[in-house]
Amino acid sequence: MKVISKKAITVAYGEPVHPVMQFDPSDSSYLYLMTSHQIARVKVAACYQQTTCTECLAAADAYCGWCTLETRCSLQHECANSDKSNYWISASEGVQQCPSMTILPSEISIDKENQGMIIQIHGNIPNLNGMEMSCDYGNNIYTVAKVPADSWKQIVYCNFLPKKKYPPFPSSQDHVIVQTAVRVNGKNIVWANFTIYDCKRTGNIYQKTA
Repeated sequence: MKVISKKAITVAYGEPVHPVMQFDPSDSSYLYLMTSHQIARVKVAACYQQTTCTECLAAADAYCGWCTLETRCSLQHECANSDKSNYWISASEGVQQCPSMTILPSEISIDKENQGMIIQIHGNIPNLNGMEMSCDYGNNIYTVAKVPADSWKQIVYCNFLPKKKYPPFPSSQDHVIVQTAVRVNGKNIVWANFTIYDCKRTGNIYQKTA
């Protein structure tokens, strides 16, 4: 038998735990342990201690997995729709299945009028067609996001951040980095950065090389 993960808990200090254990018949996420003098009801896993998908799956706890649309590490039955494809990622699937995304284009000139951006989502994630979606640029700035009806890949089209909402450039930089998240049913599920640059600032900042 292969041991996937080990955790230590103290049931009764100095007392050995009886080798016969019993799952709670009303809730299989709990286990009854016995010593010579007492019975303890303990949870089979503490998934909540892992706060990212990578941490969750890398812990290799057979009971824990990543609840993709709730962005939390949980037992499978605690994740809504976990019986459906890609709503819950098990540790056995590996950290390479954690959701991530790529923004195209990843660099944008401040002088260019941009109508939208393409976001390619990687890893295991449910089909987003028909879900309430937006792109979240922070500071309560959101734009409409859509998934093409005929797309077999997880591609999201977002209306671009309005120019009047661009964040200020740091005084010593010719660019500013913006974090963008794909928001599904009111929850940010995956995010990445893109860069807005201003070539006119480059000449002022790097006068000797520009």
